[in-house]
Amino acid sequence: MSYDFAIWESDASTGESDAAATFEELFTRYLEVDLVAPTAKMQAYSEALAARFPDDESDDTPWAAGGPSSNCSGPILYVAVSYSRADEVGVVAERLAQEHDLVFFDPQKAPRTPVNGGEVTITTSQGTAALPDRWVSFLSQELRNFDGYVVVDSGRDHAFAQARNDNGTLTLEYRDGSPRQHYQVQGVDLGDVAEALSQWAENHRHFINKHTWERLTLWD
Repeated sequence: MSYDFAIWESDASTGESDAAATFEELFTRYLEVDLVAPTAKMQAYSEALAARFPDDESDDTPWAAGGPSSNCSGPILYVAVSYSRADEVGVVAERLAQEHDLVFFDPQKAPRTPVNGGEVTITTSQGTAALPDRWVSFLSQELRNFDGYVVVDSGRDHAFAQARNDNGTLTLEYRDGSPRQHYQVQGVDLGDVAEALSQWAENHRHFINKHTWERLTLWD
């Protein structure tokens, strides 16, 4: 599992006062498409960060999905750090951002603003369902067939958790905003699935630290 940070130029703001909204706009514009050359300011920052934490594939690298040079596009840099080194890298990344007059943003700490009033919706292979009182019983029924699935949408854009029956194996998946925060874990037991989906419905994320996640890409 990784912990992600974003850094961008303050004058690249889209006019939104909310940092989370600005992040989503810049991420979509510069990172969900083919990367472009970084601006001079971002290039200087990227090099400074890589000087502190080398942009390589050594065993002790903190980078979970490529270093600064491979994740910088236009006025924004987005990096994924190994969870165990998030504090160490985050402190340095934030300090360097201040020195370079850049915005430092931690997506994991962004306010979770609902887009539909915070209404939780449950969708299954059978249709829309009410929020269950007994998750294990509910899931055992919905996931008993090989094509069964349950999706819990917590009311934020691009944020959901879901479980599915992949030919007898339960797979748990969640996306928490941007495409780079989209993960799955396979071979989960029913109790852990119930724990995860019930927590997601209540806007809790404690279950995340319990599993070893695989990041999903746009091509998965």
